[in-house]
Amino acid sequence: MALQLSAGQLDRQVVIEAATASKDGTFGAQVLTWATLATVWAQVLESSAEPGSNPGQTAAVAAYVRPTKVRMRWRGDVTTRHRVRHGARLLQITGVAELGRREFLELSCQEWAHEQ
Repeated sequence: MALQLSAGQLDRQVVIEAATASKDGTFGAQVLTWATLATVWAQVLESSAEPGSNPGQTAAVAAYVRPTKVRMRWRGDVTTRHRVRHGARLLQITGVAELGRREFLELSCQEWAHEQ
């Protein structure tokens, strides 16, 4: 059975970003920047934040991971090397699943949040 998403459920505009490497003009060091791959309408399904394990985390700083699913119309160029920008939030893509027969994509994402 195919997943049925109506246009009204794709109610959040998100930006898919791809990392690009360039060289620093002063010292020639490699610098990672993010460029827009696509701006699409999507359904964003958030879960509750969970305590995360962050290497080197001190007691004064707590890290939380918020799992999020992003559903959008199918595209063949989105991978786990990309990230999603949803407003001020940055979501790292951890998995990409095809829903239906190239009808939709479901992106499994994680947002890391730090509190001091």
